[in-house]
Amino acid sequence: MVDVTSRKAMGVLFGGAIGVTLLVQVYLWQHIADDAFITFRYAERLVAGFGLTFNDGERVEGFSNPSWTVLLAVLKFVTSISVPDVARGLGLLSSVLTLYVVVAIVRSLDKGISIHVLSVALMLIVASPGFHVYATAGLEGPLLGLLLVVAVLQTLKGDTHGAATALGLAAITRPEGLLYGLLWLFTIGNRRKSLVGLIRGRSLDIALIVFLPAMWLIFRLWYFESWLPNAAIAKPPGTFGGLVILPSYVQPWIIALGGPMILLPWFLLHPTRNPSQVKIMSASLGLLIAAAIFLFYARGDWMPFGRFVVPVWPLVAAGFAVWFVPAFLEMRVRGFFRYARWVAPVMYFALFSCSVFAWQVQVRRYVANNEMYMLMRGTDQLTVGAWLSGSVKEGSTVAIARLGGIAYAAPRLFVWDLNGLTDKEEALFVADGRPGGVNADPVLSRKPDVLALVDVPVEWGYKSDSELMDWIKRRYTLTRSFPQGTYGAVDVWVADDRIESILRKDMYREGG
Repeated sequence: MVDVTSRKAMGVLFGGAIGVTLLVQVYLWQHIADDAFITFRYAERLVAGFGLTFNDGERVEGFSNPSWTVLLAVLKFVTSISVPDVARGLGLLSSVLTLYVVVAIVRSLDKGISIHVLSVALMLIVASPGFHVYATAGLEGPLLGLLLVVAVLQTLKGDTHGAATALGLAAITRPEGLLYGLLWLFTIGNRRKSLVGLIRGRSLDIALIVFLPAMWLIFRLWYFESWLPNAAIAKPPGTFGGLVILPSYVQPWIIALGGPMILLPWFLLHPTRNPSQVKIMSASLGLLIAAAIFLFYARGDWMPFGRFVVPVWPLVAAGFAVWFVPAFLEMRVRGFFRYARWVAPVMYFALFSCSVFAWQVQVRRYVANNEMYMLMRGTDQLTVGAWLSGSVKEGSTVAIARLGGIAYAAPRLFVWDLNGLTDKEEALFVADGRPGGVNADPVLSRKPDVLALVDVPVEWGYKSDSELMDWIKRRYTLTRSFPQGTYGAVDVWVADDRIESILRKDMYREGG
């Protein structure tokens, strides 16, 4: 039996996983999720000397990924490469390094472990569309995923300080980041019976985990004058998760692991736990629990392919492979298969088929650029922003219901977010349930020069709100409509009493 000490076999598997990852990027490289452009605008403005602001003079923490935002700004400053390209490159590098660390994790468990364990772990990762989509979507997920697998690897090596350092960085990479570190502390085999004992025994690890988030909190209080990022206020639990019911959000991941087939070895063999399973479970349990808690808190997410699960999926894949593969392969020894040599091929085919089945609906919708998937490419949103930048007077105010790409492509316009992510007043209004409706909306009360609103054939499309439509039609003129994928459009409305002063005359004269 070939084991993970075979450098040739390991190299072939790792090289194959990288090859698949790069091949998929031939199609995905130009796609950037619309949300990523929010971070990009902050990073661009930081490099340009405007501070961590979305608009001039407005200190609002409209991002929830400080390490990613600052890292993009630093790399932009050092290399002069555009922020989107820096984000894509860094995300892809993080994804490739994640594969490498997964290889190291499996190798560190047991020198005699079957190469099939590593093969299945890598296959489950690269068979997940989310791993590829988010690798270059411009978001912080790949960096978080890399930090988590590094933490597990260092834990397995006995280097808890190294693991804590990685988790300290993770704590300022995503809003739930600190939770990973805190739960890791309680699940790495500490046998002390009191909280005081835990603190004394792990004081340096605790310090490494909380130092960076504590420093960022101090900075936040000084710079943004807030205890929480504005995005956390604007997005209470379930705000966007309600678009995807939680069970249906988790279902594809369960199917990708084989669905009912997961239980087959247990029913037939009643396998006992081996040391490798205990090691990887002990090292990663706290991180998986943290991910589950945050997923329950968020109640899912509107983005496809399980954005919140993708960072921990490599850990799930490795842990599953360590448990499932030896048990499944043992069935050929026990005589459950007439032709023993077919056991491994059947296992690979079944698991890969499950992944294909689990994601085929979402993949088709993504390729068709339909429904919410049209927000995963960014190109149509950038088109709207580019038109605004070239057609609307510099310094004009624009109220937007879909913030990212439009705002990024119109850097010289004052952009107000109707969802409140980058606007303190609007965030409180949204968090309170929008009391008073349109007439009490803080952003609309400022009488923006331009409205850029999303028209989609569902309840949250702006035309579904009759009160809002009446308010708009009394004050604004529809100037342009930009298709968004194959699903909807962004309509641009300009204030009636300012249309000639803020819109380029040739654009106004030609009707846009």
